Amino acid sequence: MRVLVADDEPIMLESIARILKNEPDILLETARSGREAIEKAMSFRPELLMIDIKMPGINGLEALSEIRRIDPQVIAIILSAYDNFTYAQEAIRYGVKDYLIKPVNKTRILEVINDARQLLEEQRASRQEELKIRERYKKCLPLIENEFVHTVINGHLDEYTLQEFEELLGISLKAGFFTAISFFPEFLPLESKIEPKYSFFEKTARLIDEIRQLFPCVVGIRPNPVIIFIPLASASSADLQQAAFINIQRLQERIEQEHLGVNYRIGVGSLALSFTEYRYSYSDAMQALHIDSPATVCHCHQLPPSTLPWETRFDAKMAELLEALRFGHIQRVNRLSDELMSEIILHYPEDHDRLFAHLLELILSSYRIAKTIIKSPLPTPGFHQLSALFHPNGSIQEITATITAQILDLARRIHEEIETHTQSIIYRAKQVIEARYATELSLEELARSVSVSPYYLCRLFREALGCSFIEYLTKYRLEKALHLLAQGLSIKECAFAVGYNDPNYFSRIFRKYYQFTPTEYRDRHLSSKEATSDETR
Repeated sequence: MRVLVADDEPIMLESIARILKNEPDILLETARSGREAIEKAMSFRPELLMIDIKMPGINGLEALSEIRRIDPQVIAIILSAYDNFTYAQEAIRYGVKDYLIKPVNKTRILEVINDARQLLEEQRASRQEELKIRERYKKCLPLIENEFVHTVINGHLDEYTLQEFEELLGISLKAGFFTAISFFPEFLPLESKIEPKYSFFEKTARLIDEIRQLFPCVVGIRPNPVIIFIPLASASSADLQQAAFINIQRLQERIEQEHLGVNYRIGVGSLALSFTEYRYSYSDAMQALHIDSPATVCHCHQLPPSTLPWETRFDAKMAELLEALRFGHIQRVNRLSDELMSEIILHYPEDHDRLFAHLLELILSSYRIAKTIIKSPLPTPGFHQLSALFHPNGSIQEITATITAQILDLARRIHEEIETHTQSIIYRAKQVIEARYATELSLEELARSVSVSPYYLCRLFREALGCSFIEYLTKYRLEKALHLLAQGLSIKECAFAVGYNDPNYFSRIFRKYYQFTPTEYRDRHLSSKEATSDETR
């Protein structure tokens, strides 16, 4: 451990040097002024700084402030002949670990050194663990990104899944567009030319990593074509279009700089202002790759007008409606039903027979979904009811209104069933937390206790309580800590009692939540209690 001692008293420096010279793993440097301490800190890089406050020129606290800029992690100990509350307050502000009043005996100095050594070991272990976690995250990131792309392509993206991806990826996915890059290397079909192939794929992998540095984006694992989703910040449609144009320009410039030695084409999908439109943006980007044009960048608006029948869009909208019904999203079901029925009415003169077939499929699928969720008996409409509903003499407006009403009723019942189920799970989860908050309780353990998956439980916490499992557990622990501190428990005792093995970490979390330290709260509460007791006497 590298130790720098700064004091303008030679006797003090000699005494500490004598005490520490036989200590293992100690490299010692001394300074006799604040300025000298700063200069030595720049080259010596101390892990522990023991510094006097009163020194000529730059005082100890000013020197500490400068040294903190050099190394924010340095452990600081104040040496002072003054038991001054103002100095102590300043020391706390600078994150000083201890405040020693001179004269300091050998036992106290060695105790401080050992505490600092232990803290350094904990910090190193914590940094190593953080590096391991970061390394694991970096390895998993391409898989998470690919899973997002896969989820969008297969139409399985809902608002809760979107929130999970936003948390995992650390970016907002509220709006954006897909783009696809297709490379045309002439040597790829030739099996004999292995070396050029390897070189090409190596360059492509490096290019993908560099694309991630250009702007926030999600990249699929598939190497050719490379699928990229570029999220855009919420703004006006014109601003989003401009941002999309700039990003595509930067993407093209970066590909050119890589000198891949192959032809390529960029297909740009439509701008999606909602996650429900992402699948269409992906489809547009893939179609844009195959536009008959010499241009390197092809936009979806260059595609010829769609010749697909209305049924394709209808099926996509119906799948979206059924997915919203499955989760009991009443407002979304209402909106999608209105959109779907408007399209039905629009195309009714063209092919009412096919429309009736789709409506029949919609109503039967809605009941089939509802019966898997609703516990109470739910009879499906019989043949005569359906025959009456789809009677040729009935108006299309009446038919769509009846179907919309039935689907909305199913959505309300599903919503109520999910609410009841959710409340039961959350209630049981809270009971487990209350019983085991003082242990190392993980989301996986809690999920097993209430017989659901961790992903589902995490989603329920956010939906029902507006916070994550760890946020709720932390809040509950800290509320318990308030009561224990009010009883006069030490910080260490309180931390262990509410489930934290590291008192320093507990103190940081406590201060973040309440804007004051556990010690400040305990002392304030005990002082108030003593004052009340004195008044009573």
